[in-house]
Amino acid sequence: NEFEYISLTEGGEESGHLKKICSQRLIPIHPDLRLPDRKNGRIFNYRIDSYGKSTTTAGRSVNSILATVVEDNLRKSFHSLRSTFISKMKEVEVSEEIIKAITGHGARDTYHNIYGRLGVRSLYKSVSKLDLPWLNYEIK
Repeated sequence: NEFEYISLTEGGEESGHLKKICSQRLIPIHPDLRLPDRKNGRIFNYRIDSYGKSTTTAGRSVNSILATVVEDNLRKSFHSLRSTFISKMKEVEVSEEIIKAITGHGARDTYHNIYGRLGVRSLYKSVSKLDLPWLNYEIK
């Protein structure tokens, strides 16, 4: 009840498809991001394909928006947002280890899997450092 996060894990109420087993993680949500009520919708309403994924439709949708708002849009894509997130986290001096844990680029050796896991609370505190005023923007 302290904060919200997205669960990319096996089991639970929701089921999904992960590209790799090492993709399993909990991703904290910035406190200014408003999510739909639980069981009352998806975060994003991109069409789900026959493989149970929405990455293609999400990418196409976001890429068309980027093309209208980004100056050098030929070099920007849906995946660019991941790079932007990493850059923003570095700007607020979040450790490389925490950035990797959130983005799924964390080390996957025995030490990190058993002893070195970061709790989602630590990840949330790091994400909360970001100044993202556009998350409070009301769509009219």
